[in-house]
Amino acid sequence: MKNLADKERLGPLMAFISAASFGAYPIFAKFAYGFGVNVPTVLFLRFSGCVILLWVFLIFTKRYQAFPKEAVIKLLLVGGLVYSAMSALNLLAVTMISASLASLLLCTYPIFVTIVTIIRKDDRLTKDKAGALALSFIGIALLLNVDLSQINAWGILCGIGASFAYTAYVVIGNVIQKDLEPIQSATLIMSGACITYTLNGLIAGSLFFGFPGYGWLAMAGMILCSTVFAVVLFWASIKTIGPAKASIIGTAEPLVSVILAVILFDEKMTLLQCLGSGLIIAGVLIIQRVKSKSEPAMTT
Repeated sequence: MKNLADKERLGPLMAFISAASFGAYPIFAKFAYGFGVNVPTVLFLRFSGCVILLWVFLIFTKRYQAFPKEAVIKLLLVGGLVYSAMSALNLLAVTMISASLASLLLCTYPIFVTIVTIIRKDDRLTKDKAGALALSFIGIALLLNVDLSQINAWGILCGIGASFAYTAYVVIGNVIQKDLEPIQSATLIMSGACITYTLNGLIAGSLFFGFPGYGWLAMAGMILCSTVFAVVLFWASIKTIGPAKASIIGTAEPLVSVILAVILFDEKMTLLQCLGSGLIIAGVLIIQRVKSKSEPAMTT
C-alpha cells in the first residue's frame, strides 16, 4: 500500500515537473536566439550536451552495462527517426500556419496516446480521464489564443503529423523501455536524436559557435532543465503512471511557457487566456483522481 501511495504522489509530480521543464524551453530558446545562436546550432548543442551528460552519468554509475542489445537499436531509431520527425514536422507547420495553431495541433498527442492505449487494451477510458482531456485541450486552445486566419492544408497536415509522431514516440518508446531504467531510455532516445541533428547541421554547414557567453548560458539552461531533467522525468512518469495519464499532465507545458513569458518578458494575458489556464489546471487536478491500480502501464 505504501508503494502504491508513493506511486500516486511521485508519478504525477514527475510528469508535472517534466512539463514545466519543457515549458521553459521556448524561454531559453528566445534568449539563445537573442544572443545570436541559430536554430541548427541550438538543436545540435541541446541534444549533444544532453547526451554527453547522460552518458557520463551512465558510465560513472556503470548502468550502461545493463543495456539489452535489441532495445539499444530500437530506441536509437525512435530518437533518430520518430522524435526527429516530430520536430521537423512541427517546424514545417510553423512556416505555413500560425505558431499557436501549430502548438495546438501538437498538443493533441495525449488524445491519440489515450486512444492507442485503449485499442491495445492496455488502458481504459474513464469519465475522469475523458473530462481531463477535454478541459486540457480547450484550455490550451484558449491559452494559446489560436489564430485561425492562416489556414493552410499542408500546414495542418504537418501539425497533425507532428502529433502522430509524438504519439508514436511515447507509445513505442514505452513498449521498448520495459526492461530499462528511465535514464537509460532517455539516453538512447536522445542519442538517436543527437545523431540526426548533428548530421543535419554538418551537411547544411550551418553550425555556428561564435556567439557571446550569455548565449552559452542560455544553452546550458536549455540542456539541463528543458532536456536532461525534462526527458528523464517524462519517461520516469510514464513508467510509473502510464503513458496516457503522463501525457495529459504534460498539457501543462504551454501553461508554464506563458506564465514564464509574463514574468520575464512582461507579456500580458487576456481574460480568455486566464480562463484557459484555469481549465488546464482543472484537467491536471482531475486526472489525479484516476488511480494507477485501474490504469495499468503498457506492456509488450
